[in-house]
Amino acid sequence: MDGPRPGSSHAQASLTSLGASDQACNECKRRKGRCDRQLPECGPCARNKRHCLYERHSKTPLTRRYLTEVETRLRQTELRLKSAEQRASFAESKLQRSQQLQNAGQHSGSSSQVSAALLNDTSIPHDSATSYGSTTLSADSNFARSSQSDLPVDARVWNNDHQNIGAASLWLRQPEQNLSHELEQPPSELEDFSWDEQSVGGELEDSKTSAVDDADSSGVTDGMASLSVDDTRAGYLGIASGAAMLRLMMPDMEHKHNRSAPRSHGPKSSVASNPQESGWIPTPVWHHRRIYEIDVDAAINAYFSLYHVSYPIVCEPTFRAQYAQVIARPSGKSWNALAYIIAAIGLFSTSTKPTVRDLDLFEAAKSNITIDSLETGNITLVQALALLSNYIQKRGKPNSGYNYLGIALHMAMGLGMHKEFQGWRIAPLQMEIRRRVWWALYNFYVGAAITFGRPLSWPREGIEVALPLNVDDRDLTHLSATLPPPRTTLTTHSAIAGQARFHLMTNEIYAKVISLPFPSPQELLKMDDERISAWHSIWAVEASEVEPRYALSRSIMAWRFRNLRIIMFRPFVIRKVFQARMRQEVVQQLDPSTDAAVSRCLAEAKTSIISIDHFWQTGTRNCMASWYALYFLFQATMIPSVCLRNEPTSVLAHDWREQLSTALSIMQSMFAINPASRECHEVVLRLCSDYLTNPSGIPTSSPVFGLEPVEESPNTQINALYGMMWPGANTTEVDMLIENDSWNNFIADLPEDSPNLLDHNFEHFGPI
Repeated sequence: MDGPRPGSSHAQASLTSLGASDQACNECKRRKGRCDRQLPECGPCARNKRHCLYERHSKTPLTRRYLTEVETRLRQTELRLKSAEQRASFAESKLQRSQQLQNAGQHSGSSSQVSAALLNDTSIPHDSATSYGSTTLSADSNFARSSQSDLPVDARVWNNDHQNIGAASLWLRQPEQNLSHELEQPPSELEDFSWDEQSVGGELEDSKTSAVDDADSSGVTDGMASLSVDDTRAGYLGIASGAAMLRLMMPDMEHKHNRSAPRSHGPKSSVASNPQESGWIPTPVWHHRRIYEIDVDAAINAYFSLYHVSYPIVCEPTFRAQYAQVIARPSGKSWNALAYIIAAIGLFSTSTKPTVRDLDLFEAAKSNITIDSLETGNITLVQALALLSNYIQKRGKPNSGYNYLGIALHMAMGLGMHKEFQGWRIAPLQMEIRRRVWWALYNFYVGAAITFGRPLSWPREGIEVALPLNVDDRDLTHLSATLPPPRTTLTTHSAIAGQARFHLMTNEIYAKVISLPFPSPQELLKMDDERISAWHSIWAVEASEVEPRYALSRSIMAWRFRNLRIIMFRPFVIRKVFQARMRQEVVQQLDPSTDAAVSRCLAEAKTSIISIDHFWQTGTRNCMASWYALYFLFQATMIPSVCLRNEPTSVLAHDWREQLSTALSIMQSMFAINPASRECHEVVLRLCSDYLTNPSGIPTSSPVFGLEPVEESPNTQINALYGMMWPGANTTEVDMLIENDSWNNFIADLPEDSPNLLDHNFEHFGPI
């Protein structure tokens, strides 16, 4: 008989067959025999009582993306295993301590004290490493190795190159004590929180003809932030949203109203069918602005050679690969706008004479961003908006730039760029790019607030993102599986992290000096020593030698921190010279703190002028260098100006004249590069020309006798000075400050509740 005999083992196997395998079993393949591929046991193995084993081969795509996913899963598994081992070790040590306390309690009979000790025991092992997503957080960095115990608490929180804020690290070390991991989760796929809501309006329009109670309608939108349980394309939904609570109660739910993948309504950012018509980077103004006449390649190279060193908001290797179309460009028009604004900044910043062609590139960038662009959110658009804001500020549109920056900030928070999540399956380079963009926005924002004298509204709570690493682009690529250790030398990303640390340590100082009443000199001196001096001691030794390409970014940072000191202490200088100018019969002796504050302001103003003069004489002269140098020079020049105008016979008058002469010389040498320098030059001359020279022929090195203080009341001078100090302030802001008795009483060195003695009563202080 051909079939199996009844009652045989093979017959039983056939009766219970589970189907056929797609390949022969291992034993038949080894013997090169014919296998009938029956499951769970083939016929030949059943007859010969051999061990039948099928080896399942799963074919996986040998692509870079798949291998990256596997590496990421392996890395996350290792991190979770390490975290579990740490928790187990911590539990064991805590159990041992509890047993020791119980034993001690049995001897002492104090059970209540033992219970209290157990409840309050929240110690954390010092050798435990804190894992955060794809990064490993540690305290090993240049800033951490400084004497942290001497720094303020909020400064110590942020002082690591790759350490998140203290609250986040504490949560990560004790995850069982916090529900944030369940309420707040990263995207479940290899993507970010990007969104595209341009289709929503069309869906709602189409839904007019459908029933409003249609449960399967795809047009249901979640404006309540409550239904998007696992829809990361809805943007970042934080712990306070309704979706967070729903996610906690229904962790495995996949809501049926989740929107489908975002649809781009704009044209793909790719090379047009005819490059002669729309260019290598498409733009509607290609012909109107004659973009074809501009060497965009050279402009982009110029951007990365200068501006990028100070603000590395884009990843240069990634952008260049996208520009050359070695890798795909992001869909939509945002990338086109980013490319053109990069070219505009490159052309403007490296120019050695006034130029207008960068304005054509700016219009090319702006034409790729419309009001509909605000219905989308992605990191490319954030980068473009941030660079647009900084560019048009430098181009004389500060309020427009301020608005662009606000949009970029809110979009960044919508993308969750202020957060980092445990267990996030994100490539290290992508995480680092998010950090760079967030802190570049932060630097832009605080810098603009100080420039315009506006209050800080940057979010302070809930920010849980590490500072950028001080690494070279070759240290961290798309193929990197882990974050590299930070370098000890200067890199492209040194400036952005250093400036961010500075602002984090000094924002409280700025908030105090723009508010009334003014803080005391003792308070400001203490904050200066604890914060600015501590930051400077680390920043100054970050690199023993500065390469020429980093000279401008290092100089700008030096001028920036000296400018903040000038802002801090100049009210005391103004008060001192106004009191001397009012010729009080009894001039109060300055207390040591006030004298120190005045001395620091005068010293920083002088040092700034000398430093800017040295850079301008030895460094590369271009538009970017002249813009920053002129701003900080003009701010520093106001100190000797107000002093010389009100105390022309002071023993320091000669030094003030030299400072002003140096500043005027620098401004004059900028005429051919920066048109604003001519106006600044005229303002300084209008204020101080009568005190720089004298018709009687007395040498300027000698005390100039016979000069009288300027015939302007203190209030008039304050009004003019305020507009010079805060060029972005409007008339209402000036009037509010001038009319405030706190300011006037501060100048008169009177108690806060004193009447306004400087208002129409200058005769009280003697003749003007």
